[in-house]
Amino acid sequence: MLLKGDYVKVIKNPSGQSSYDWCRETVPIGTICRVGGKYQHIDGSWYYCVTPVNRGSCYFYLKEELEKGHFEWVKD
Repeated sequence: MLLKGDYVKVIKNPSGQSSYDWCRETVPIGTICRVGGKYQHIDGSWYYCVTPVNRGSCYFYLKEELEKGHFEWVKD
């Protein structure tokens, strides 16, 4: 289970039904994002609202389309 504030990497394109515009938006695979919340759609599916680290927009993905991870600080 992913929690608000967790970092994730997008590993698949969203598989939401094409009739739902809000779940068709996408970010490139491999993008690091932060989880903003979990929302249930009217069809019963649970979607995670994720925000890419370098952007301010929120995108919706299923758990199977995300991979949990973390940042490690590496001094240059």
